[in-house]
Amino acid sequence: GHNPLGRWSILVMFLLMIGQGITGLMLASTDLYMAPFGSQMKAWVAEDEAAIAIVQPYEKQGVDPIAYQEMRDFRKPFRTLHTYLFYLLMLSIVIHIAAVIVEEKRRRN
Repeated sequence: GHNPLGRWSILVMFLLMIGQGITGLMLASTDLYMAPFGSQMKAWVAEDEAAIAIVQPYEKQGVDPIAYQEMRDFRKPFRTLHTYLFYLLMLSIVIHIAAVIVEEKRRRN
């Protein structure tokens, strides 16, 4: 029941949600060492192979400070994009709700 503009609106919201999910997975991998990329991030920041097992989120034990900073620099664009996608998604939701209200009043449903 959407008009062509409404279909584009839905497509944009889905794309924004997919972007949120992808960037969120990357942030969870770099911050909490969660799947799907967490084990690679742990291996990146660990001092050596033996230290991988003791690397924990927000702990410095077993972490190479230089590699950790490199990982944080790698993470930065994902964090920025995640933030912008969030605001765009919220804006698209508000616009969509406003459009639904306008259309309901126009059709007197």
